[in-house]
Amino acid sequence: MKPETRLRAKQGDFQLNSEEAYLWSRTLETCTLKDLYSLAPWEPQAVNQIVEALLKKAALENLDPPAARKPEASPPKTPPSVKKPPSPERKVPPNKSAQKQPTTLKPLKIEDLPKEIQEQLQMDRLDFDLLDLPENFRIEVLTHLHEIEKKNAFEVLGLHPLASESEIKQRYLKLSRSFHPDRYFRKDLGPYKRRLDLLFNHIQRAYGSIKNPHDREALVRQLKAKHSSSAAAKKNSTSKRDLSKLDPKLAMMGKVRHLLKEAEEFSQSHQYGKAYEVYQAALRLDPKNKEIQTSLERIQAFVDRENAVSHLKQAEEDFASEKTLKAYREASTAFRLDPKNMEAAFLAGKTLFLADPEQSKDAIELLKRAKAGLSKDVRPGIELMKIYHQLGESKKASLECQEILRRDPENALATRWKEKLR
Repeated sequence: MKPETRLRAKQGDFQLNSEEAYLWSRTLETCTLKDLYSLAPWEPQAVNQIVEALLKKAALENLDPPAARKPEASPPKTPPSVKKPPSPERKVPPNKSAQKQPTTLKPLKIEDLPKEIQEQLQMDRLDFDLLDLPENFRIEVLTHLHEIEKKNAFEVLGLHPLASESEIKQRYLKLSRSFHPDRYFRKDLGPYKRRLDLLFNHIQRAYGSIKNPHDREALVRQLKAKHSSSAAAKKNSTSKRDLSKLDPKLAMMGKVRHLLKEAEEFSQSHQYGKAYEVYQAALRLDPKNKEIQTSLERIQAFVDRENAVSHLKQAEEDFASEKTLKAYREASTAFRLDPKNMEAAFLAGKTLFLADPEQSKDAIELLKRAKAGLSKDVRPGIELMKIYHQLGESKKASLECQEILRRDPENALATRWKEKLR
C-alpha cells in the first residue's frame, strides 16, 4: 500500500483492540496512510499492520483500491467442421505461496508506546482507584497529551494543515465527544480528571487558533516556511559547515537565553502565567532543553494554584447566588488543581451533597479531607454531622457533634444539635 493511499473509517460495531481503535478514530475524516504515520506513535511498519487488520475487519475503507484487471478476451470458437485435438494435460506445480497461512496481526504491546506512557501505565496498575477506569481510555488521554506542548494546532487536533473548515469542525466535535470534561461528570477519574482538563484546554486553544480562516491561513504559511527551512537545512547538512551556517543556530541560542531570562523575571515577580507562556516559547525553539522542561514543570504547580484560587472564588460567588451545581464544579476543579486547598475541598463536599444527595459517599470523603486539613475549623464537622443525620446515621452524627464541641465548647449550633440527637 502506497503512503498516498486515502483511507476512511466505516461506521459499525467492530471488535477492535486499543491500537486499532486509535487508528480507526483518526480516519473518521479522510486521510492518507502518510498522515497516519505522523499521527500515530508507532513505526510505519506497525501502522501498516494495523491498517491491514482494519481493512480485513471491514472497519476501514480504501478509497484508492488497485485498478481492476480487464477480463481476458475469450479465444475464437473453433468451427464445428474442424475437430480440435484434445490438448495434453499439464501438471501445474503447486503454488507454495498460496499454501502459506495468512499472518495474524499481533496487538501492539505497551512496550511500543513512549517510555513516559509505559511508566505511567505501570504506576496505574498499582492504583486500586483506577481499576474501573478502562486502560484504552487512559492510553488515549496519555497519547494525546504526550509532548503536546511541542505540537502546533493542527497536530493537537490530528488534522492536515490543508483540512477544510468542515473537516476541522467535525474533528473538534469528535474530540469534544471523547474528551469534554462534562461527559465524565460524577465519574471518578482520579488523576486522569486533571489530565483530561489539561487535554481539553489544549484542544480548545488549538481549535480557536485555526477556526478563523485568516488565522488558519497565517498558521499554514508559518508551517510552510518552517518546512521549507527544515528541508533546506537538511539538504545543506552534507556540505561543509562554515561560520555562515552556524549563525542561525547561534541566533536561536541567544533568543532562548533571552526568553529564559524574561521568564525568570516574571517568575520572581510572581507572574507565573506569563512565565509559563515564555518558557513554552523557549521550549518550542529548543525542544530538547532539559532545563526548560524542568522549569515548566516547576512553574506549572504555581499556575495551577493561581487557577485554583480563581475557580474557588467563582465557586463562592455561585454558591452565594444559589447555583449549587455550578459551585460544586468550580470548587471541585479548584481542588483538583491544588489538592492542598482545603477550602476548595470543603466547599466541593458541601455543594456536592446539596446538588445531589445520592453522591453522599464522595461528599463525605471531601469533607473528611477538609476536616483533616482545617484542624481548627469546625465547619467541615458541622456539614458531616448534618449529612449523617439526613442519612439516618444518628450515631455518626452524634460523634461528629461531640468532636465539634471538643474543638469549640461554646459552639451554639453544636449545642442545639446535641439536644436534638439525644
